[in-house]
Amino acid sequence: MSVARLEDGLAGVRASALAASVARAELYDYATGARATGSTWADIAEALGVDDEHGVPAELAYELIVEGRAVPRRRSLWQPTARWTCGSCGESVVDHGPYDGCAVNNESGHEDHCPRIEGSS
Repeated sequence: MSVARLEDGLAGVRASALAASVARAELYDYATGARATGSTWADIAEALGVDDEHGVPAELAYELIVEGRAVPRRRSLWQPTARWTCGSCGESVVDHGPYDGCAVNNESGHEDHCPRIEGSS
């Protein structure tokens, strides 16, 4: 199966956010339907593949589906990153997010004289 890619990255972000929203609504509907027919939150956690590595599976399943929380990670060194190819230098970039306000501190992997980095200082 192949997935059509949109040329405009922001249009793709909007389309993907819509798809994720629809998927979350469907997950909620199926989970509440399962509850209505006698399934427990533990049963739903099992169906989701949530185990006790991160907490009580039933509670995590509820928090994921009803509250929209992500399943927590216990690995303190793990930090989420985004990876993409820079349109300016062509290198693979590891993006740690917008938290510092300066791309040079948040993005590793650019060429030494990448225009994107040089313009962010």
